Amino acid sequence: MQIHKNAPLAGQTLAESNFRQQFDAIVIGIIDADTGAMTFNPSPTERIDVGDILIVLGETEIIDALRERVCLP
Repeated sequence: MQIHKNAPLAGQTLAESNFRQQFDAIVIGIIDADTGAMTFNPSPTERIDVGDILIVLGETEIIDALRERVCLP
């Protein structure tokens, strides 16, 4: 899922976002919007920037909710 400019996660680290605890899903990778580089198993200090793509594992309902509540403007 791509992070848009008004997304609540934009500018936060994974730790700051409490992603796993808040959404019961796991970020297994991040594709950097600027470089296209992919980081697998990102550290808690990895920053989530506008345009980045999160590769997430979780239940279908959780992924759908993430798309609606977190990543879309």
